[in-house]
Amino acid sequence: MNNLKPFLYLIILLFFNNCGYTPVYSKKNNEDLIAISVKNIKNRPGQILRNSLMNKINPENKRVITKYRLTIEISESQNNLAYRQDMSATRTDLEIDAKYILTNINAEEKLKNRDKTSLL
Repeated sequence: MNNLKPFLYLIILLFFNNCGYTPVYSKKNNEDLIAISVKNIKNRPGQILRNSLMNKINPENKRVITKYRLTIEISESQNNLAYRQDMSATRTDLEIDAKYILTNINAEEKLKNRDKTSLL
């Protein structure tokens, strides 16, 4: 059994090495991703979302020519579920919806359009 373990590790290593797997966020594949510009989003939750997206898209803050524009609109709704005797809410469901459009700046064509995406 001890002689079999190194052989199995070698087979697994060779299998995963040649399966065609390519990482999404590798330095070779992220040039199109870095070329996305995220427009400002209204209100504080929008600012937080934009900053988070910018940190994920371009963590090293490289300067590149912008090819795509991402426009996002978010909306929040709250539903109070549980109340105290003084009618103050003790539990609330928060639902955040996002509408986004990814546009190619050069061709002015919409590449991706999502009318409603629930974030929570």
